[in-house]
Amino acid sequence: MRTRKNPGLRQEAFLRAATALFLEKGYDGVSIREILDAVADNSSSPSVFYYYFPSKEELYRACNERVTREYLSAIESAFNADVADEKERVLLLASYIEKYVMRGKRLISPGSSTGNRLYVLDLREQVVRRISELWEKLLAEKYRMPEKDVAFTAKYLAGGVGELIMFFLLEETNCPQSTFEAYGEAAVRLTMNAIGLPPDSVSEMTEAFRTRKFRDPV
Repeated sequence: MRTRKNPGLRQEAFLRAATALFLEKGYDGVSIREILDAVADNSSSPSVFYYYFPSKEELYRACNERVTREYLSAIESAFNADVADEKERVLLLASYIEKYVMRGKRLISPGSSTGNRLYVLDLREQVVRRISELWEKLLAEKYRMPEKDVAFTAKYLAGGVGELIMFFLLEETNCPQSTFEAYGEAAVRLTMNAIGLPPDSVSEMTEAFRTRKFRDPV
């Protein structure tokens, strides 16, 4: 009797294969046939794909949600890290952002699909909301910021940096690394100024970002 394949494992295989393909080629550059081939279903008809996912768009969104969960987990670890100096935390955050932004650049680009673009914007809103919550906790507990300023500053930081990242991802798909460095440096300055660190610390941190003098992400 033929052994039935575990649906959960098969779905996982599709997610892994599709994520790698979207990262390499972008949404519009990947076909369902390529995804089937990547999971060693070369002879299967597209009906096999549709058994696990109703559409390529749904698979794309599942891939994005997985990468977003990984990203938020990394960001949370930076917020909760035991650091010798709070300036180090800012650079640790920058290192995680760089890692995931550069990795996910083609994945997050929704191609020509309006539905995907709206989905990505909604996902961005969810991410900003969660990061704003993390900033609120940190600003209140570590920086002892006045209560009246905490929520506004947290939203400013999460939204401002999030806007820089999203503009880079959606509008500058083919930008060179140097352009990301400009965005990253701006995000570091924005963060340092918003939390009230002195000008010499801001200069020190932006220089550290330029030369990548921060702890490597795990």
